[in-house]
Amino acid sequence: METGEQILRRGSRGAFKPLFAGSSDHVVAFPIAPREAPASAKALGRKPKVHKGSTTTSSIASCKASEKFAGTLHEIFCNFQVQANSIDEHVKATQTPVDSTFAEGVLSKYIGDVGNQIRAARDGMRRGRWDIDHEVRTNHDNLCFCLAIWELTYEVAVNSAPCSIRLLHWYTRHYLEEDITEWVLQARQHADDPAVTKSESSPFWEALCHLALCDRRVDVLNLLQRLQATSRDDQIARFLEFLQKFPSLEDMDLAQASDLEHRQCMHEMQVSAQSLMQSLSPEHPIRQLCDIYAGCSQENFEANKDPAAKWSKTWIEDFVYSFAWIFPSFRRDEMVDLLQVVSQRNAEEPVDDVDRLFFEVLSVNVPTMLEIVTSQPYRFPTFFVTHLVDVLYFAGRVPQSIDAKGQRLIPPRDMHLMAYAQELSCGSRACIRYAIDYLRAGSSEILRKCLLQTVDQYCGTAVTDNDLEAALCLLVELNLGATLGVRMCRQRAMSCRLQGDIIACLRWGNRAETYTTKPEGFYVSELLDAIAQEDLEGLLRALTPTIDAEPLNLYPHPWLVTILAPSGPVPSFAPSGRLYFYAQYARCRALRMVGMPPAGYAPTLLELLSTGVAEPSVAQKIIEEDLMPVLQEDTPVLNSEQVLLLMRYVQTARKDPMRRTHLKVGMDRLHQALGSALSVAFIKGPDFGNLQKQISRPQLLT
Repeated sequence: METGEQILRRGSRGAFKPLFAGSSDHVVAFPIAPREAPASAKALGRKPKVHKGSTTTSSIASCKASEKFAGTLHEIFCNFQVQANSIDEHVKATQTPVDSTFAEGVLSKYIGDVGNQIRAARDGMRRGRWDIDHEVRTNHDNLCFCLAIWELTYEVAVNSAPCSIRLLHWYTRHYLEEDITEWVLQARQHADDPAVTKSESSPFWEALCHLALCDRRVDVLNLLQRLQATSRDDQIARFLEFLQKFPSLEDMDLAQASDLEHRQCMHEMQVSAQSLMQSLSPEHPIRQLCDIYAGCSQENFEANKDPAAKWSKTWIEDFVYSFAWIFPSFRRDEMVDLLQVVSQRNAEEPVDDVDRLFFEVLSVNVPTMLEIVTSQPYRFPTFFVTHLVDVLYFAGRVPQSIDAKGQRLIPPRDMHLMAYAQELSCGSRACIRYAIDYLRAGSSEILRKCLLQTVDQYCGTAVTDNDLEAALCLLVELNLGATLGVRMCRQRAMSCRLQGDIIACLRWGNRAETYTTKPEGFYVSELLDAIAQEDLEGLLRALTPTIDAEPLNLYPHPWLVTILAPSGPVPSFAPSGRLYFYAQYARCRALRMVGMPPAGYAPTLLELLSTGVAEPSVAQKIIEEDLMPVLQEDTPVLNSEQVLLLMRYVQTARKDPMRRTHLKVGMDRLHQALGSALSVAFIKGPDFGNLQKQISRPQLLT
């Protein structure tokens, strides 16, 4: 099956979006195979190879550095996605196009932040063992390639500044830093020798020409002024006067000159240099320096008589010099034509995969460019390709969907988001969390499935309560609380139950109901009954408050709230009758243990029985251990209505066909106690006075 890049390369139709148009539309997608890399060429962001089964200090440090690097990139990525979505929503709400300058600024910041992190990671490898450790050196070189491609892509595909200036500075920054230092030192060695003004082949002039082509105007001026101080050469003086009138290309870039201003300035510079050439002696060495600023004709360029052909060492150097100094007025679309001409006159130069990639980037041939970087995972890590495709997507260079023979395939951006997420999912819990956010940025159907799998994997790595809280917050964001959230809480409740932590078990069991669409209490009730069968005393101890000064009719009472929500907002309690029963029974039992008069808790126990929330086996304990002694006291504890309710409950339990409440006390003895309690309630209780009033009230004769 073809990949998106291959289909796009051969000309399939695709829908493109301009800068900050928003996320991809939903498409039907197909899975991709994970990329493999040679074991000897691991890139930053991949798990380092540990030889002979040992874990060395350097490998541990490499893992930590990779995770930190991935975390920083993740933060940059998320911040940009949030800002991009905000812009997209504003465009849709106002029905007005986004300001291109503002959009480019936001995208440029994203590119700059990622580039700074790649640069920092590369520079960090230059400290320590990079010069003797082959793996570290390989990673360093790979990051150098990545940074060069990253910045070049920005210059040709995103940046609206004059391209010729930026390309020259890009090339000197990545490939000529050491050479520039050597050229400056070489020219300084001869700057005080007046004899160099008579020798065109002097190393002084060679170094000066290279510096001029690299836009080192200040170095050229300083070196020529030193030479002029000893030689007093009139022609050098005229050239100095010319050069001081014009800014360097870097000065134009810093001043944010427009294309028109740049072309105008370069035109004036070339005209002035050509005029100066006519007044210079044909034998004077300064002419070759002036020739750089004067440009050349089309005929001389085609005959390879231009300064770029004379001083360049590679095809890309030839192209950069030609674009900056000979054809600075070329627009971006004309840059590709110049690239073709330069490649033809350097046809004999051997090229490698990096050269081919540079050529495709400069040609803005995105499908082939992505095909090359994807085929070399040992040189271009997955994190790099993913962020590169993301930049090209928001720059309008990558399609949001691909059509091939009527079938919509997975877009390149979603494909690379999946590849990077798969790699991150093999790392630590933090890396799995990063993977989720990268998957959230896509929109294809298979990406959604991959997101659910990764979320499930992330939730499965939760060890502590804090880990679980973080996972639940994520599930709420993804609208998965009613499915995965409930399952996670119940799994944690069962785990706590097996460990003997009853309070934590109840807390997570109750927490699960807060994520359901309609809270129900059956799970918490079943959980409580199961715990009661195993360890009723332990359950009651867990639910017994340390100090209970609250009235029994208050539910949920503060102690229950405390144990079910040790921190944070008060939870919404599951509508569980068993939770109400065991919480109240534990409080009544505690009051009985501390010597509270039965009148303070017996009515509440009777209420638990009469409302039907009591578990049958525990109801037996309440009747036999808590209420039977109360019924035989001379002082009435229950009023007549309450005694009658108890009688009704006993008769109902006796007639239960399933015999769930099996009373050990004999029924005759129980009936005798109930009858005695009812008599005491009528004679000595408040009901006796009411009864006397009813008896003494005169009756109407019929």
